Amino acid sequence: MYIVVFTPGLLKPVTRTHETPTRVYGYGFPRVRVRVQLEIPGGYPCYSLDLLKQVDNAIDIFESRTNGMATGLFMFDNAPGHQKRADDALSAHKLPKNPKLGWTHAKNGPKMRSTTLPDGSIQDLYFPANHETFPGWFKGMEQIIHERGLWPTTGACNLLAQCKDFKCKEGATTCCCRRILFTQPDFVNQKSELEEYIVLHGHICDFYPKFHCELNFIEQYWGAAKYRYRVTPRTANMEEMRANVLACLDDVPLLQIQRLALFKFVYYKLPTNFSHVLVMQTGRVTSSLHIFKV
Repeated sequence: MYIVVFTPGLLKPVTRTHETPTRVYGYGFPRVRVRVQLEIPGGYPCYSLDLLKQVDNAIDIFESRTNGMATGLFMFDNAPGHQKRADDALSAHKLPKNPKLGWTHAKNGPKMRSTTLPDGSIQDLYFPANHETFPGWFKGMEQIIHERGLWPTTGACNLLAQCKDFKCKEGATTCCCRRILFTQPDFVNQKSELEEYIVLHGHICDFYPKFHCELNFIEQYWGAAKYRYRVTPRTANMEEMRANVLACLDDVPLLQIQRLALFKFVYYKLPTNFSHVLVMQTGRVTSSLHIFKV
């Protein structure tokens, strides 16, 4: 098994070299220049789409270099943008208690996906199109809970959609509809869109622990680039600033990046079943993939 460290940043765009579902492998660079403008509504979704395209190119490079015979572990920062769920993913947030026509979790998005219950049965969250009363409507939390056999037998008439500000009593699991669904295995185990995409392609996705930048070599790489940026001449406009940032990123020696990465892998105490380390994100236009024995 291989471990792949992959972190997005201000990188060079790449040309897609494959079509799905048949993957035609080709060499390239997992580099995409991403600008997230948080003041624009939908900034994170746009970033998520760019990230998935970047990951898709990275998977192509990894599989081409390993001849499609290896499973990769892709590591990411534990950032909100990386934890974003798909528009149709399960989520107990904002669910209406009663049936509602045309409801979707994301505005103008797709219907929430069906789910698999612990007994293996499939539960649709929308009434069928031929339903007499609510054709195609979202079932609502009350109906979903009833179908799961989880509706409380006491105080059922007073069960609210959610407790005030969703601040339930400590240890409570049946105090409101949202809390009941919030603790269900299928809702708890819902993966991010990024992890689902990587797993779909037969690889493994994991995230660095929060607030532990010492485990992520990209932080040291950014630190080295920022140090260089501090000594650059004062810029007159945004375009000059962007050019300086990219130049500073490319100025960090490749060997320094590789050493930082390898040191962090040793510090991270990799499992013994990892035979190689592949560094795919190096911040340099001239690099693609680097393999180290561990």
